[in-house]
Amino acid sequence: MNSLKDVSKTGGELAMTTAEKLIQQGMQQGMQQGMQQGMQKGRQEGMQKGIELSIAIFEKFGQTSDTVKAVSKIKYIYDPEIITKLMKQLKTCSSIKDFEKIIMLYS
Repeated sequence: MNSLKDVSKTGGELAMTTAEKLIQQGMQQGMQQGMQQGMQKGRQEGMQKGIELSIAIFEKFGQTSDTVKAVSKIKYIYDPEIITKLMKQLKTCSSIKDFEKIIMLYS
């Protein structure tokens, strides 16, 4: 009888260890999936803000070779916060050349 209790105890410990491993695996998979979704959302947000900034540049300064050059530099800025800062600074710039200098600070 004593050995049956030992087997039962060992089996119970094994089951708990397996359950703990499965829980940990599930948590890791959930965190990875959440991180991937967050990164995807961040990329989408960055792209949207970049498009909005590009349109604002063309609206303010027209479509010239200088504005096209400035907009082409924006596509290398991936941080939505920087794009937001550039959008605010665009409002105070009087020329595309001035704004292009600001873009260079962030790219």
